[in-house]
Amino acid sequence: MRVLLLLALAAPTAFAQAFRAGGDLDEALRRAHDDARPLIAYVSMPGCLACMRMDRTTLADPDLAPWIDARAETLRIDAAADPDSAARLGVRAFPTLVRIDPGGTTSRLLGFHTADQVRGWIEHPAPPTASDANASLERLHDHAMNLVMAGDDPRAAATALAEVWVRASVEPDTPPTLRWLCRERYPGLLATLAKDPAARDAIAPLAEGFDADGPEPDAPAGAIDAYLAIMPILGRSDALDAWLDRMLLADAGVRALRGSPRAFDRLADAGRWHDAGRVANPVDWERWLHRLRNEPVGNTIDDSAPPNAMEHERLKARARLERFRRALRAASRDAEADALDAAIGTP
Repeated sequence: MRVLLLLALAAPTAFAQAFRAGGDLDEALRRAHDDARPLIAYVSMPGCLACMRMDRTTLADPDLAPWIDARAETLRIDAAADPDSAARLGVRAFPTLVRIDPGGTTSRLLGFHTADQVRGWIEHPAPPTASDANASLERLHDHAMNLVMAGDDPRAAATALAEVWVRASVEPDTPPTLRWLCRERYPGLLATLAKDPAARDAIAPLAEGFDADGPEPDAPAGAIDAYLAIMPILGRSDALDAWLDRMLLADAGVRALRGSPRAFDRLADAGRWHDAGRVANPVDWERWLHRLRNEPVGNTIDDSAPPNAMEHERLKARARLERFRRALRAASRDAEADALDAAIGTP
């Protein structure tokens, strides 16, 4: 089974530049037509949590760049900067390799693949299959949960969960309920599976794309949240806490950590209330206020949670809000703490 690996976005490696960056799709198609060669476009997206793995491993293979250049015209498309080209190629999930042959036949390769798999696809391209559809992601989730419940193959369960977790973060049509499950339930399931050495080995590649010192403050919010989720699963808490300490030294790091509720929880769980208060985000405690009042949260992911999960969150909302209030007081954010006091009220 293909495993897409969850990683932070970073600058393209030297090989990634072999895909002509910033070029024009029509111009690239003309070059390919004039040379009677296929065009292979690599389409990525800033914040895509699987693109980094391709850039740092597959596309960094020193033998792959000349091998592709000898066979095809290439183009790298940033879907954020050039959404029209990505749309013309029918790309909705990232990363995707698209091949257009001189006769107009198109094939694509979605998600993370090794250098050997990319070579195989270029030599024997196949049209898109049903496995590329978002519906298959839901089927894979069902399969992963069956493996988890069976309990007899932790590695296979971890592999399936990792693929769903990553694909759900990058495929735009992922159902909100599945996004909620991946955010709220998958890290805990993976942590349990990681107690098995074989399963932990299957999960470990999720961290390979991060720099040794962890994401920088300007990394995408999804990458920072992923780092906070992955490191404890792999038993790398010391490295995670050292990274948190470095992030807290600068205002930019504090602002970045406010984008991840996991950062607040990590610091609060450690009794570091002042630091937890520095990274506390009003968006996060507003969510718990809505749960306390049994109101819709106001975003499709949280409001798609199963009813029993919503009720569970409602029951623990007051305790969660107390944590925020304590942290805000410790960080001298008294005006916000006073407002939270008034909002919480009395039991």
